[in-house]
Amino acid sequence: MYPFKVLFLNKKELDGQTNQVLFSVSKKKIKKASGRNFIKRRMREAYRLNKSILSSNGILLGLIFVGNPEMSFSEIEPKMKLALEKLQKEISQNHSEHD
Repeated sequence: MYPFKVLFLNKKELDGQTNQVLFSVSKKKIKKASGRNFIKRRMREAYRLNKSILSSNGILLGLIFVGNPEMSFSEIEPKMKLALEKLQKEISQNHSEHD
């Protein structure tokens, strides 16, 4: 889901543990480390504000930024919310299929 590429792993043995999240910004896309760190700070804050959307079942989550380097927080935050909602829906569907 633009501006993020979302990868996740839901392991049974991690049930009940807190989710682990990786934030990544491509060096090819944003050359300067300060620019990459700036985007990662915005991503972490957007995740922090909306992490309650995801159930805390020890999900291993990777959020890779593939969007425009000039995106503001007001553009990133709603997209993060949408990505987390979509991910939660996917996880609940997969969980109900495997029961």
